[in-house]
Amino acid sequence: MKRSALKRKTPLRTRRLKPAAVIQADLWREGLGPCVVCGATRNIDGHHAVPRGSLVRHGKSEYVMDKRNRVPLCRFHHEQHHSRTVPLRRDLLPASVFEFAEEVELGWLLDRIYPVAVEAQAAA
Repeated sequence: MKRSALKRKTPLRTRRLKPAAVIQADLWREGLGPCVVCGATRNIDGHHAVPRGSLVRHGKSEYVMDKRNRVPLCRFHHEQHHSRTVPLRRDLLPASVFEFAEEVELGWLLDRIYPVAVEAQAAA
């Protein structure tokens, strides 16, 4: 039986592997809880309490994907924090963030980024 040539214009799709950065990002988001500000459970981002760039600048790049340094925020509050419109309050940070910052000797950076509220300072 004689067969004609296949007249396909595009090749069959092959399965593409995920790049390593995408796999790391998936692992970073895994197990995130609700937003610490509003309690939303959809569109949750893992916010680095100690910024990634600061970890790299201070020679701690192996800690960039450490899950103790993440804070679950909905995209709305994450954007508000990064634009400094409404910065994240220090009392909303999980205890693991403070332990992590002390371990990598960058606790002073948390004091700079997340200042203690004025009302709390007046009460103390």
